[in-house]
Amino acid sequence: MDMIERVARTLCRADGLSENTVYNGKPMWRSFELTARFVLIAMREPDLQMSAVANFDRNFAVTRWNAMIDVAL
Repeated sequence: MDMIERVARTLCRADGLSENTVYNGKPMWRSFELTARFVLIAMREPDLQMSAVANFDRNFAVTRWNAMIDVAL
């Protein structure tokens, strides 16, 4: 399961919906894919606390984090 699907399923459940209920011929979680993508885009830039926890140079941490989010997208 890729990250978009994982986030979309979580958003679906958070709305109190069954992720595998069929809606418009697709599992309900698929209705949340665009929102999941926007969530990951919003997370693309780590905040100062996140990059500090990594015990790395901030630029190194940001570069790695951005690469991971890019792959997820």
